[in-house]
Amino acid sequence: MAIGTANGINGAGDVVGARNDRATLWSGAGAPAFTLPGSGAVARAINDSGVIVGNGASPFVVGNGAAPFVWDSVNGARDL
Repeated sequence: MAIGTANGINGAGDVVGARNDRATLWSGAGAPAFTLPGSGAVARAINDSGVIVGNGASPFVVGNGAAPFVWDSVNGARDL
């Protein structure tokens, strides 16, 4: 059973959050459209251009804490 939370929605109805301890984008009905690799990541917000911000552990690690990241369909995930 999948465990998930929703944290943000844009004007197109795309929803971001976390599913099974991974940052996730749901775009329309059904299965997630995007899941960030690694565990301990959460997508916090999405804008109308589809750019996602969040924070997470692996692979985005700064010291012992979770690093902020930005994701878009052109550049993928990057540390902030």
